[in-house]
Amino acid sequence: MTTTTEIMENLKDAADSGRNWQEVLTSLRKQNLVDPNDYQYILDTFEYTPAPKALNKLFAVTKMTKKGRENLAPRKYLLKRLEIEEGTLALLCAAGNSGKTMLIQHLALSVNCGLPFLGAYPVASGRVLHLDMENNMKQIERRYERLANGLDIKSFDIDKVSLEGGRLDSPENFKTIEQDLVQLCTGYNFVVIDSLKAVSEADENTAQIEFICKVFKRLAEKANCAILLVHHKGKGKSDSRQSGRGHSSIYDSVDVQIDINHEGNTNEYVLECAKNRDGSYFQDISYHLEDTGEFWPEQNCSAGLKLTALPEVEKDSTNSPKEKKESPEVVILRHLAEKNLKQSDLYTIIKGERAQFSKMIEELLQKEFISEKRGAQNARIFSLTEQGKNFMAWSDESNS
Repeated sequence: MTTTTEIMENLKDAADSGRNWQEVLTSLRKQNLVDPNDYQYILDTFEYTPAPKALNKLFAVTKMTKKGRENLAPRKYLLKRLEIEEGTLALLCAAGNSGKTMLIQHLALSVNCGLPFLGAYPVASGRVLHLDMENNMKQIERRYERLANGLDIKSFDIDKVSLEGGRLDSPENFKTIEQDLVQLCTGYNFVVIDSLKAVSEADENTAQIEFICKVFKRLAEKANCAILLVHHKGKGKSDSRQSGRGHSSIYDSVDVQIDINHEGNTNEYVLECAKNRDGSYFQDISYHLEDTGEFWPEQNCSAGLKLTALPEVEKDSTNSPKEKKESPEVVILRHLAEKNLKQSDLYTIIKGERAQFSKMIEELLQKEFISEKRGAQNARIFSLTEQGKNFMAWSDESNS
C-alpha cells in the first residue's frame, strides 16, 4: 500500500499537469494501492490549487502601470536633430546617385569622433558598425578617407562588416539570423546597414520584406543601438509619406523615415522627415557637399569631401500650418480644430494612398484624439476631442 502522504503528492503532480486528481485517486484504488479507509479520507479532505502554468517562451509579459512624467525613462538620442534615437530603427531614403552613402559615412564619422553632424548638430559619440552590401571595400575606404579629411580627422575607428554566405534572410541563415545579429551589434551605439535590398532575398514589393524589417526593429531594441537602414526611393509615388521603394510594410516597420531630396546638378541637398512614430516631425535640413583639398590623380578625385549644413530658415512667427512642416496626423487634427469634417473631406486634404489614410484615422480614434458620429447617408463625421486639443497644445509648444 502507498502511504497517504505519497498519494497526496501524486495527486498534486497530477493536478499540476492538468489531469483530474479524482480520476487518478480512483485509478489508484482500483489497483489496490490505496487503503479503502484512506480513500474516503483523501476524497473528503484533499484540496489543492494547481500552480499557474509558465507562459511559452514565445511570450514575455511586462506589467504596465501609471508612472507619471518624472518616472518615465529619458529618451537617449544619437542625433536629436534627425530624431535618431537609441533602440530604434530609422530609414534613409534617396534616389540613386544622390549621396546616400556619403551622408551615412559622414554621420558614422561624426558619431565615432564626437563631431557635430554637418558641422552644426550635436551627436552622441560612440562605437560604429557599418554593414555594407552596396559598395566594395575600396570605395568605402576611399570615401571614409576623403570625408575624414573634410572633417580634419586624424584618426577614426569604425568596424566594417561584410556578409558572407548569402543574404541575411537566406534559408541557411533564417533560423539564427536574429540571435546572430544581436550578438554582432551588441556594444555598438550606431549601426549602418546599406542597403535593405542588398541584404535581403525577399521581393521588396511584397509583404515578404516585412520579415527582415521586423528583425532589424527588434535588433535595435535588443542590442540597444540606433540603426540606420538605407533604402532607395520609389518612382512616381503619390504618397510622400511612403516615398521609399517597395511594399508599405517597410514604411510601417520603421520608427523614423528620412528622405534626401536633390534636384538637378547642384551640390545642395535637403533632408526631410517623412515619418516619426513617436514625436514631432523635424524641420527640413539643407546641406552642401563640396570637394576640398588637392586633386589625387591616382584616385581620380579630390583629397576631401565636406558636408556642411546651410543656415536654417526661421519659422514663421504666425506658426501657419500651411508654411510649417507637419505630420499628416497633425494636419488632420489642425483642420478638425477649426470645424468637424467628413472622412471624404479629410481625404481630399491629405490625399495619398487610401489604405494608409484609413489606418491613420483608426489610430487617431484609438488614441482618442478624435471622435466619430454618423451623418446623412451614414457618412463618417469626425471632430476633435479634448485629448486631441491637449496633444495639439503640446505639439505647438514643442515646435515653438
